[in-house]
Amino acid sequence: MRYLIKPINKTIKFIIANKDWLFALLCLVLFTLIAENVWGKEKIAFDSFIYNGMQNIISPANTVLFKSITSLASTEVIIFFCILLLIFIRGKKYGFLIILNLINTTVLNMLLKTIFARPRPSNIYLVEVSGYSFPSGHAMTSAAFYGFIIYLIWQTDIRKKLKIASTVFLSILIILIGVSRVYLGVHYTSDIAAAFLVSIAYLIGFTKLTSIYLKGDNKKMNRKSQNNSSLINSFRCAFNGIKISFESGRNIIIHYIIAMIVILVGIFLKISLKEWITCIILFGLVISMEMINTALETIVNLVTPQINPMAKKAKDISAGAVLVIAIAAAAAGLIIFIPKILHLLN
Repeated sequence: MRYLIKPINKTIKFIIANKDWLFALLCLVLFTLIAENVWGKEKIAFDSFIYNGMQNIISPANTVLFKSITSLASTEVIIFFCILLLIFIRGKKYGFLIILNLINTTVLNMLLKTIFARPRPSNIYLVEVSGYSFPSGHAMTSAAFYGFIIYLIWQTDIRKKLKIASTVFLSILIILIGVSRVYLGVHYTSDIAAAFLVSIAYLIGFTKLTSIYLKGDNKKMNRKSQNNSSLINSFRCAFNGIKISFESGRNIIIHYIIAMIVILVGIFLKISLKEWITCIILFGLVISMEMINTALETIVNLVTPQINPMAKKAKDISAGAVLVIAIAAAAAGLIIFIPKILHLLN
């Protein structure tokens, strides 16, 4: 018996030390189980049960209530809250993380919807919607956005009671937004459950990287921790590089804005999975090339502070490389979108 105690203790310590990652893995496993049924176009029992139950409580008052709740995860409201947070939160690093989190969630949801292409419920529509059903965009956005706000609240110095109250309030709001989508007839319960599961798994990973990034800004790592956590330190440096690229020039911000516009147009025109993959690869190439251009200009300025023809030549070539990939990306975008726009007009 005593030979079993040591392995059991090690297992328990491992679980405690990695409980967050294990919980994220559990969420992904549950998401996979739901997604497998959706992919096989199989009926999920609790979808019909809850969907039919929701129809029994439909009333004018409830409809007004749930329309108001679901609007708290709409694009307009989320962007409005982002602007408020950027205004009132001190420190650009927090604003950068909030925007990055929102972009990540939007792209992830868009990809999953395109992959599974699940039609929406056909019985009741209390609001006008478009696009695919699985997983719910409102549920994913609310869980990722408000969930990250909960994380940021716990990084502040406010009283613990206020932290707990804020967490409870935002958690209930996230759940109610999910319920509202089923009540309004635009999603199955499995759409909501899958959205929450994938958002929780994503948030665990994102907040882990965020904590590394924030910790790196607040204190220097000693030599021992650098040797033992080189991978963690590399993530911190990568996040810092992205932040610096935002702060150092307007061009990369323009690229991100264009990428968001293309994403919105792509959702509206319902482009295919292959077209989404092409767009995402081009986004990465253009933005990465702009970051490399910024890095090269910084190095050139460091090496030759004075005006130098050779330094100018290096900068011009680097800027030209960005222009070439940007033109190629624009041409590919026109090839993808123009036929769809003409078809829509016809």
